[in-house]
Amino acid sequence: MATKSYMMFQVFCLISVFCLNTALQCKVCTKEDSNCVIGDNIESRTCGNGEDLCFTWFDRKGIEVRVERDCISSGTKGYKAMKKVIGSRNSGCIKNINRLDCFAFCSLDDCN
Repeated sequence: MATKSYMMFQVFCLISVFCLNTALQCKVCTKEDSNCVIGDNIESRTCGNGEDLCFTWFDRKGIEVRVERDCISSGTKGYKAMKKVIGSRNSGCIKNINRLDCFAFCSLDDCN
């Protein structure tokens, strides 16, 4: 009986670890990081909660191109401002004179 109880305990622990480890992983880099533009050799981090999404912000001003990648919570002002620009889609751009801003959101590990 003790062996069966121990085995059930192990199964419970494995299920708990699996459930806790389902947080989203996103690539993270700043606009100053030259690797961020291509998306290679970038570290990933675990996002904080279940409302988080991975995002990519492509920013072109004149000839300068910068990219930022990170997690963002769907409840933040930043997310709402980006969604106001792109609408109900998961990606989109806004073009101004000498400037282009594009945003993309995704919910798979390292999809940004």
